[in-house]
Amino acid sequence: IYQPTGWRGLYCYCEHSKRRFRDWLRLTYGDVKALNRAWHRSYLDIGDVEPPRFVSLHFARDNLDWLTFNIVKLREDLEWRVKVVKSVDKEHPVASHSHGGTSVFGNPLFGEPDDWEMASVVDYWGTSFYPKHAGRVKVDHVLDALVLDIARSAAAASGRQYWIGELQAGQGIGGFKAAEPVTPDDVALWMWQAVAHEAKGINIYHWYPMMLGYESGGYGLVNPDGSLTDRARRAGETAKVIYEYSDLFLRARLINSEVAILYNIEAYKWLWIAQRHSSDLLSRAILGVYRVLFNGNYNVDVVSIRQVEGGDVGRYKVLIAPTSLVLTPQSASGIRRFVNGGGYLIADSRFGSIKSDGYIDSSTPAYGLSDVLGGFEEGYVSVERAELRVINPSIPGLSIGELITGVNYVSWLNTKAQVIGVSNVNGTRNSIVVNDYGNGKAIYVGTSIGLAYENLGPSSGVDKLIYGVLNMAKVQPYAEVDSTTPGYVKVRLLRSGGDSLIFVINHSHSDQVVRVRVNPAVLNIGNGTVKDLVTGLSVGMSSNTIQLKLRGRQVFVGLVGA
Repeated sequence: IYQPTGWRGLYCYCEHSKRRFRDWLRLTYGDVKALNRAWHRSYLDIGDVEPPRFVSLHFARDNLDWLTFNIVKLREDLEWRVKVVKSVDKEHPVASHSHGGTSVFGNPLFGEPDDWEMASVVDYWGTSFYPKHAGRVKVDHVLDALVLDIARSAAAASGRQYWIGELQAGQGIGGFKAAEPVTPDDVALWMWQAVAHEAKGINIYHWYPMMLGYESGGYGLVNPDGSLTDRARRAGETAKVIYEYSDLFLRARLINSEVAILYNIEAYKWLWIAQRHSSDLLSRAILGVYRVLFNGNYNVDVVSIRQVEGGDVGRYKVLIAPTSLVLTPQSASGIRRFVNGGGYLIADSRFGSIKSDGYIDSSTPAYGLSDVLGGFEEGYVSVERAELRVINPSIPGLSIGELITGVNYVSWLNTKAQVIGVSNVNGTRNSIVVNDYGNGKAIYVGTSIGLAYENLGPSSGVDKLIYGVLNMAKVQPYAEVDSTTPGYVKVRLLRSGGDSLIFVINHSHSDQVVRVRVNPAVLNIGNGTVKDLVTGLSVGMSSNTIQLKLRGRQVFVGLVGA
């Protein structure tokens, strides 16, 4: 009777879950008076509390607490399982992985965990990696790269490494839908892509195709009768090379990232209050910003709001917070410290518009961050398209009169800081602002920058704006890549002890002539040779530059100086 038709189940409401929720409330609030103040209720005892099953128009805190409790409970449940396993097996590591790729693309309303929470209680965190899953709308190698970098970042936040819990072995099938077939080249590329993103273990799923149920006939590495496929043979060949150089790959680490994207679980919780079932507004915003950085050859980490709260972002020069609607008091303090210490913050529309208790503050952004941002958000309007016109060329790469085209919102600041761009909403509004705060800068952009790039691509101008801010912060791309078809060849640089690795991945299905110039400020090789560990052949490097001819879906795994 609580469940409107067509909704998915909102967690478990059995007596055990309710009892555990009430215990959590006692730990969180102490007594029923504090709970009543926070929830605007009049309970006589915490034991009377029923967890919320729907959203009431003028209430939020009870719903947010229910979500928070379940995210914590998922972590505690996994932690209990790890302790049970280790009580009988003290030798082997314990691993777990996100079933849907990453929590960044999930909604916590429907039981999705927080990758950063879960990674903190296992020896190895991981991810499911299904680039041609039946549920995917389209094949997108940038999205695949983001999934890997999120798994890596979530594990690294707790000082851990990550594995691929499941790597797709065969054609994606779900019910009546059959995705594009998986080729031998696909399997090899995905394995190498995982290694290039610092994965330290790969589990290929599944050996046989699914023999029954919704995915019958899908995802297998071999045929139903057990006979080998070309995919299985290629997977074996690739695994032999990885194993041969396993010591090299186990030590390998990406060149340090100087840019981070914020994953804000507090904003994801707000989806329920906003009565939005899909997380696409937030996840596509992160993907759009990541796509800009991926295309520009910048290494990027994804950091959680807990890392911002704990001051664990000081090593980055730039922090980008796309569609970060909700802030906690601790994260607001962390952002203030970050910018004051010399960091560059890029924030967009509605940044910090809601406090973590569900209330708005006296101004936006909340918790007094208007002095960091350079002003308070004076207004905002939902739009399909927004045009922000550049009036000040202080951000490198932007010219007077140039347009930054946004989507979802147009918003503006009441500010005395430096105005870079304006919008026209019942007059001229200050919609791109740069503010000096302490030793750093905050850049406010009055639209949804990540969504704009996902929807409009380079025509939005968002990439030029972000690259300009990175230039201001003295963040350089680690390589320049020229190829026959731009956008499909990706380079990853890793250090392994005293060795250096250059991965060049051709994500396209066509042959590519590729020129890679490694930024000498990042890795100065000069002249020498680079050995392809896959073929055993070596190519020359001149002035930090190599030239390659790659067939479709080919991966060059280069060991410098070998």
